[in-house]
Amino acid sequence: MLIAITIWNGRIAPLFDSAGCCFLFDADRSDSLRERISLPKGSVEQKAAFLQSKGVSLLICGAISKEGEAAVIGAGISLYPFIAGAVDEVVSALGERELIAERFAMPGCRCRRRRCGRPGGPAEKYGDDKETRH
Repeated sequence: MLIAITIWNGRIAPLFDSAGCCFLFDADRSDSLRERISLPKGSVEQKAAFLQSKGVSLLICGAISKEGEAAVIGAGISLYPFIAGAVDEVVSALGERELIAERFAMPGCRCRRRRCGRPGGPAEKYGDDKETRH
């Protein structure tokens, strides 16, 4: 599974819509190296289409607009939104199936009530079937 994590200064980028780059890595390979790539500067639809063209299955990001969410989900990419923290810590937690721990919720985020899970989706694989949007 190819995962994209939006980044800014070594942390999860605070807003997908304005993120300029991301890390890509293959969660199915223990020796997977992170590849830093630039995101298109255009619309959220262009960013979602770009990630889809790279084969991304899961996007981990900070805040995201409703338009961005619709574009990402419409591109067939699963979404872990409203995540904050150092990229290395989030990647480690993902490997340990702890990504949606309270320590990674964006400060003041109440969006958990809007998230849902789907059988076989990344939430089931990574340990939280109530907090991933598809």
